[in-house]
Amino acid sequence: IITVGVPLVTGVMCLAQEIIVLLASSKFLPAKTSLIILAPIILLIGLSNLFGLQVLVAKGKEKFVLRSVLAGTIVSIMTNFVLIPFFFHNGAAIATLLAELFVTLLTGHFAFKEINIDFMWKQFVVTIIVCLPVILLHAILSSYGLIISLVGTTAIFVIYYLGIQIFIIKTDLWVENFQKFKKKIL
Repeated sequence: IITVGVPLVTGVMCLAQEIIVLLASSKFLPAKTSLIILAPIILLIGLSNLFGLQVLVAKGKEKFVLRSVLAGTIVSIMTNFVLIPFFFHNGAAIATLLAELFVTLLTGHFAFKEINIDFMWKQFVVTIIVCLPVILLHAILSSYGLIISLVGTTAIFVIYYLGIQIFIIKTDLWVENFQKFKKKIL
């Protein structure tokens, strides 16, 4: 989840303008900030599903999932009520992010009580550091227009990121899948 979620979040944040123009049009560019705010939800929902469905539900602890979701709903309602009058659509995005963060933290808390697992902080931090160069890459390519920025940033980032994960960090998930891919094409 981390080695896929963090690059996706990074990509959406960097390419928010291009994504909005491509999917909606430049008339919707004011939504760029909202999309950037919402991007971390890609990772948060993946983690909360891991904690909630694959750990808590599998252990018969659905009540903890329900409690977490209800608490997230309350956070969402309260923060929407407070933030929307001041920040409009960005306030709604912030409220949604806070609610999802709350659900993820609660389901994680309950999951860690059920099974003895350690969150992979080192992998998380390394993945963030590996993703940082895409910001510079996008800054360079964004001056060449929408298509070059979108396709170029995505293609170069994917190749760079997979190369780092497979050949330098040697993350099991990526190495195993790369080996399977090589066998299929050779």
